[in-house]
Amino acid sequence: LAITLLLIFESNNIDSLPSKNLFRDCTFEVFSALGTVGLSTGITASLTVPSKIVLIVLMYIGRIGPITAAAVISRE
Repeated sequence: LAITLLLIFESNNIDSLPSKNLFRDCTFEVFSALGTVGLSTGITASLTVPSKIVLIVLMYIGRIGPITAAAVISRE
């Protein structure tokens, strides 16, 4: 879902990105954010605000743990 959101948000912004391989870069950014490993392909500064928000949410979920996040959401 997050990769799809980034691809949608960045489809009009591809000219300002340093790399032209949008799918590879978005996939790497999503997995890096979810795994909270701190790696990047260098496109983070060029992303739009909605894409950065998606990555922030992924970093938060990765920090507290996917199972914990799912348990909190399901308790509501």
